[in-house]
Amino acid sequence: MQVAKLYALFPKVEWIIGNHDALTERQCLTAGVLPTMLREQGDIWSLPETWKVHPRFTRYHYDGTVYAHGDSGKGGMYAAVKNSRDNFCNWVSGHCHSEAGVWYTTVEGGCVFGMNTGCGVDVDNLAFNYGRKFNKKPTLGCGVVIDGKRAIFEPM
Repeated sequence: MQVAKLYALFPKVEWIIGNHDALTERQCLTAGVLPTMLREQGDIWSLPETWKVHPRFTRYHYDGTVYAHGDSGKGGMYAAVKNSRDNFCNWVSGHCHSEAGVWYTTVEGGCVFGMNTGCGVDVDNLAFNYGRKFNKKPTLGCGVVIDGKRAIFEPM
């Protein structure tokens, strides 16, 4: 897909930097490159100004739901549902490549959901060769939140 078409489909995006996105920056800092010498992700990818890039470990709040990359807080299987229960709020997590789905928890105070989004990696890409040795494989899919009240995971 052409980049211009992608930007037209998604005129406003909130992007939370994840562990893979931050790899180049981490390697540069390890090699002694000063942080002031690094370009911002938006500049590297020539993103439109309407796309906002949030630093790694950001917990982005929107419409009563917390969005996090998923490499902080509770982890592992059911990471999002554990975070939603601990914080009693709707919680969406990325990062957990091999687990995806939506779980609802209801108590006297109301109902919240936790959603692991799986991932969208191209498993045949050389960059993901490391995963071939593991039993668990990526769960490809997409998570959708509707009005901060309903969550849907759609496997691909």
